[in-house]
Amino acid sequence: RTSADSRGAVDDRVQAPMAPVEDEARGQTFSEVAEIIITTKVRERLWSPDRAREVRASVNLFVGANGDIPFARIEQLHLFACVDLMSRLPKKYNHFMVQGQGGFAAALASVEPHPLESEADKAVRLGNIGVHSATRNKHLTWLKAVVDGAAAAGFTKHSLDFKSLRPVRILKNFNRG
Repeated sequence: RTSADSRGAVDDRVQAPMAPVEDEARGQTFSEVAEIIITTKVRERLWSPDRAREVRASVNLFVGANGDIPFARIEQLHLFACVDLMSRLPKKYNHFMVQGQGGFAAALASVEPHPLESEADKAVRLGNIGVHSATRNKHLTWLKAVVDGAAAAGFTKHSLDFKSLRPVRILKNFNRG
């Protein structure tokens, strides 16, 4: 590509920006693109192996809620589905994610009501449902890092609103006067 300055001189050194490769043409799913970003961040020493493990857990939540959809087709509704899944999981669901322990289906089944459940048992069960807000925010942060990292790497740029998915914080000792 060439450009002309105000005098009409042509500058052949100006390069057109590299167009992003169409994700669907590459056939890459959300988890595949996420793994590329995670691997790159670890290789560049921007993320530790522990951080990579946390990001992979967030990617697993997204995939658990939506299936492993093509990266190019991610929409806000997929984030809503991920948040919905986090609100239905038991507060402590990690042990279900170990190989052979049933995954999300087993975790969700563990908090289903029982036919002869007493009111006291119901209260305990309901108190154990829903990922803590700080954990939810952490997962949303890592999903945003994957989406933003993918856009920077040339994958589809998404306009997703992560901020609206974060729970509203209640201020303790709020003085109204």
